[in-house]
Amino acid sequence: APLVAEFGAGARREDAREEVCRRLSLDARLPLVLVMGGGEGLGRLEEITGRLSALEELKPQVVVVTGRNARLRRRCERLARQTGGVRVRVLGWTERVPELMRASDILVSKLGTTFDEALACELPIVALEPPPGTERTQYRLLEEWGTGRAARSLDELAATVARLLTHTDELEAMRAKARELRKTDAAPRVARWISEETRRRGEPRNHAKRHEDEPSRLAVVV
Repeated sequence: APLVAEFGAGARREDAREEVCRRLSLDARLPLVLVMGGGEGLGRLEEITGRLSALEELKPQVVVVTGRNARLRRRCERLARQTGGVRVRVLGWTERVPELMRASDILVSKLGTTFDEALACELPIVALEPPPGTERTQYRLLEEWGTGRAARSLDELAATVARLLTHTDELEAMRAKARELRKTDAAPRVARWISEETRRRGEPRNHAKRHEDEPSRLAVVV
């Protein structure tokens, strides 16, 4: 099914940024990095938050969404209180993800449906390598489609975010690539690509067929 309307339409990026920064007491003039791990708060969020908090010279602002994982939220909140020059805001489960994505400069996240949601919001993604499966295909697509960066370690992830924050032309190029993918034929094209990649890599055919039959959730609005 297509993504919910909020991911493909809504407030302009500048307006969303002003609103998010006002609500979270952040500075709309400084870089904003969104860190997510899905509804259960997966994907090494605490370690990622720690690495990004060390980028003090770049003055990034970090918003961490821990989902339903209350224990992780408490740990990240403790970490946020220990940071020096980096502002960190920690949120639990929220329905404002579309707004957060539109407001942010970079998304650091596990993939899955978040991959499609970020593309719909034209938000560049930096992701760590996931285990085998559909997310591994999305991980490769980040580089092949030019909509994000694939990191192989926490050190590489932090260095990649730092580079992108100082090379805004690269971020704009990624946004432009994502914008190109927001075409009416994008959903079936993504589904076919995943199906072909799954078969090529020798995964079970029933797994491939499921992705071929089910349309991708990539937004199809323009």
